[in-house]
Amino acid sequence: MKGDGARAGSVVLETALVFLATLAYLWLFRLYGFDLVDEGTQLAQIDRVARGARPYLDFETGYTPGYFALAVAVWRAGAGELVALRTFGVLLHATTVALLFACARAWLGRGLAVVLAAFHLAFLLPVSPRQGAPFNTPYPGWIAAPLALVAQALVAGLAARRALGGDVTGVARTTSVASAARVLGAGVAAGVAFSVKPNAGLLALAGAGLALVPGWPAAEGFSRCLALAVRAAAVLSALVLLGGAALEPGYTLALVLPVVLAAVWTAPVAPQTASRPLLDAVLLVVGFVLPVLVWLPPLVHELGWARFAREVLLLDGGGVVAAYLLPFALPEAPAAALCAGVGLALVLLRVAPRATAVALVVGLATPLALDADASARIVAEQACLWLGPLVLALGLVLVPSARDTAGTHALLAFAALFALQLFPRPDLIHVAMSAPSVLLAAGAVVQVLLRRMPADRARAERAHRAPWLRAAAAALVLLLCAARAYPALRARLAEPLAPLDLGPRAPLVIAAPYQAQHAWIGDAARAIASRTEPRDAVFYFPDLAGLGFLADRPSPFFYVYFVPGRPDREGERRTLDELERLAPPLAVTGAPRVPAFAGAERYFEAIVSYLERRYATPVQVGEVELRERRLTP
Repeated sequence: MKGDGARAGSVVLETALVFLATLAYLWLFRLYGFDLVDEGTQLAQIDRVARGARPYLDFETGYTPGYFALAVAVWRAGAGELVALRTFGVLLHATTVALLFACARAWLGRGLAVVLAAFHLAFLLPVSPRQGAPFNTPYPGWIAAPLALVAQALVAGLAARRALGGDVTGVARTTSVASAARVLGAGVAAGVAFSVKPNAGLLALAGAGLALVPGWPAAEGFSRCLALAVRAAAVLSALVLLGGAALEPGYTLALVLPVVLAAVWTAPVAPQTASRPLLDAVLLVVGFVLPVLVWLPPLVHELGWARFAREVLLLDGGGVVAAYLLPFALPEAPAAALCAGVGLALVLLRVAPRATAVALVVGLATPLALDADASARIVAEQACLWLGPLVLALGLVLVPSARDTAGTHALLAFAALFALQLFPRPDLIHVAMSAPSVLLAAGAVVQVLLRRMPADRARAERAHRAPWLRAAAAALVLLLCAARAYPALRARLAEPLAPLDLGPRAPLVIAAPYQAQHAWIGDAARAIASRTEPRDAVFYFPDLAGLGFLADRPSPFFYVYFVPGRPDREGERRTLDELERLAPPLAVTGAPRVPAFAGAERYFEAIVSYLERRYATPVQVGEVELRERRLTP
């Protein structure tokens, strides 16, 4: 008892230190840089809600009301809206990293926990000295990530306890009340995630359900049928979600294959502690529904079920997906070689541990041999995109289904489904949002493979070789993490900082050498404010709503950004009607700034034509054009 208390105190202290260290690093970039498109669009939408607008009813969005309620509460709690939101953001990221460390510390030990936390911080929360820190953009996915980690840890811990007849080490038996609380808690975490980001919440719910299935009694007919239904639903859901993209090689290998393996390959494990499948399912759903009931009935009442399904759940026949769909590109040769080295190392760890280190070194060195001029950042980002799916798939194949690996399989099953968040935009930001769950599962795979070295190895090799492998691999990963974070840290600490001069709503800074390239943003915001009154409507096209936030001139239109296909033709007609009815005295236009908006001026030709006809010759301010409305058509 005394030893357990001391050990728990040590874990709490270590977790607190990880939180503080992460916060200290992220705090350096809290007010660094500004992303006009992504961050600006989020701020513009939150600004609308803070002024009384309602999501889905007054403006189009892909995020559920809980996100806006939380953001506005944070916004109003601080002295400045953007500063408050960014402060909340770095606190949230530090909490996520600390939670990942705590879960990994409990499951995998201190060494792997440090490696996983460092990898997430260095590779998945990167900083561009020239632009800023993407983790400062208040995406709701950042909020969903720790909630999913909580749900994953709860169901995986329960799976391990049921399989072993006690806790993770098989010592103390669980009670039915404790089991019910874990399942209910996982459902609540998924429901809260759904309340900020719909797909994240639904995938967390599905992942929790699939993770529990192997621990259900396989000998009972009802249990076997329910398990089969859950497994089939997981695969079917993945295929329906991806649609035609499920047949593309990238999406098939990265997203579909891990889900299929989790549903089909994982064998049932005879539980040592009784489980009730129907009770699990009911508690999971009840937990999910509890936080959702706060906001869903009023929204459905306002929208109706048809609009709710189309605009909240995005069940629109693929229109929204088609507008945002990016290919899941296969990795180029350097990144592919790196991934192959990691994958081979995992396989060798299972069958030939002596060769594991060689595979890792070869995998890291090969990219340089293939392309010495390859950007380390690009190789790292491509590798991050594929390492998760690779480790999930190999883990599900290499880790045998057994009582002592039930928790690992539960972690893998949850992560495989939660990683479907990468659809339809497989990029580093979406990798980062599902990364905590994937990293925890990956760490568990490594631990199991280290523990289950080939049976013919001598006891001495188990005692000495495995710690050597762990230490060498951990040192290598930590060295790579330091190398990844160093350029941004050096620019932040070594270069003098200069104000971005974006106005009073954004008291931000950037390294002095990059100040000039952002100066036009503040000039444009001031020009907008000087040409309009506070209550004037201003129209921004296609991706410039962030200027409205900076100028304190929000857009009152239903659509605040224009991706080709979203809005569709009906939405374009709605925008034209609003332009005629609201008659904004100023329109702000510019070339699309990110690939998602490419071709907007061609797709929305009717809007462009209207602006040219009803607005005077534009005045160029930096990279945008200001168009004043003609008094007569």
